[in-house]
Amino acid sequence: MTAMLSMRSITKDFAGVRVLDGVDFDVEVGSVHALLGANGAGKSTLIKVLGGQYPDAAGITTLDGEPLDISSPRAARLSGVGIVHQEFDLVPQLTVAENIFLGFESLKLDARSSVWRLVDRNAMIGAAREILDKFNLGVSPDAVVGKLPIGAQQITEIARVIALGRRVMIFDEPTARLGQRDRDRLFEVFQSLKRSGKMVVFVTHYLDEVMAVADRASVMRDGKMIATKEICGTSVTELSRMMVGVDVKGVSRAAKPQVGHEVLSVNNLSDGATFDDISLSISAGEIVALVGHLGSGRHELTRSIRGRRSVKGDIVVRSGHKQKRAKMGFVPENRRVEGIFPELSVGANISLGFLREKSSFSLLPVKKIRATGDDVIARLQIKSAGGSQKIGQLSGGNQQKAVFGREMISDPSFYIIEAPTVGVDVKAAVELHNEIFKMAGRGSAILLATDDLDEAIRISDRILVMLRGRIVAEIASRDATREGLVAAMGAA
Repeated sequence: MTAMLSMRSITKDFAGVRVLDGVDFDVEVGSVHALLGANGAGKSTLIKVLGGQYPDAAGITTLDGEPLDISSPRAARLSGVGIVHQEFDLVPQLTVAENIFLGFESLKLDARSSVWRLVDRNAMIGAAREILDKFNLGVSPDAVVGKLPIGAQQITEIARVIALGRRVMIFDEPTARLGQRDRDRLFEVFQSLKRSGKMVVFVTHYLDEVMAVADRASVMRDGKMIATKEICGTSVTELSRMMVGVDVKGVSRAAKPQVGHEVLSVNNLSDGATFDDISLSISAGEIVALVGHLGSGRHELTRSIRGRRSVKGDIVVRSGHKQKRAKMGFVPENRRVEGIFPELSVGANISLGFLREKSSFSLLPVKKIRATGDDVIARLQIKSAGGSQKIGQLSGGNQQKAVFGREMISDPSFYIIEAPTVGVDVKAAVELHNEIFKMAGRGSAILLATDDLDEAIRISDRILVMLRGRIVAEIASRDATREGLVAAMGAA
């Protein structure tokens, strides 16, 4: 087949640092093409160039042999490029249907005028429902986006790109916030788009998904394109090695960790809508995973324990250790919205964890704040131009490391960690898992909410399964299997 999309010698610098270095990238019509690379490899930057966000980038981009106008996001969209970005671009106050057609609303004449036009909401809802039903996406077009769990918001982003019918469809980490059932639905969408002659670019860190759905894969490292491989002629091991330059092995939880006194106690917790009569406890040094499909109540439960929702029942957090304070740390799944201030520096974002420990009337030790940020950057190997660089310019994985580092500063007795390795490469995932083990080793209790069942099995001590607002199973991780968890979650 003839290449449908061609990018040649794409080059881009940030603050004197070259992030794309003469990248060539070709994608064929009617195919699913995976774009891979470690955090900071340049994948998201390349996508943003194609999406018109960096018109100053050097190089040539063509579609069907003709120059492609990517001088602005609007120009790129009108030229046939649609992107589901890793970080959401939704209006939370609007419905799913309104977000899907935002900027492309259905209009009708005002009955009182031959000039003015009104938004035809019924037409939009009908068109949105048709798309959602056609691809079995499982979200109501009438729902207000801001009230939906993050997985449903991700599906809304995906539906928006599908609805606009772009020839080039780019999905940046689309499965990171989806449960297995919704991932399977998305892969069916990929195959449908492929059969209709669309070009699908699939950016992901999940190499098992690449092997299952992609036709070929291109690997980037340090701003350069390393290689492109046919999926039928490569392996997970080879792709992983090309991504990070070395062989990477995952880590697993110790068979029998040291567990101390009870730290978290939840008794008969209910919110009257999404979950009911939840009781659980976690002890010092223990990692407990919480899994469940979209709509199971898992997201609402973690937010309620965090104290962000009105509930009935008891939530108690204790110190668990004489050297620890009864305090909660929180790593959110939507780090862009809830975890960072994109326009502030890396050091400033990290140091917020230190500032929380100071009274508003205390003097702020600037040198110590800067040193704290620099220490976390070095210890967690956050790839940046230094503590003064804006955190919004970092890759998703490096932003996640910064959020981890900030929460660790106060050494709380209890952590809620949501989707810790979303958008994180295999090497960084191992590093973050090791940090979680260290947190537990220092006597903290950890509630790990994740859609990654393999992650839950590998790094936790116990797994709690939610279904229809209740905890329906508790399984020791050493006895858990992926198939058993899927069955308990109600998907079997």
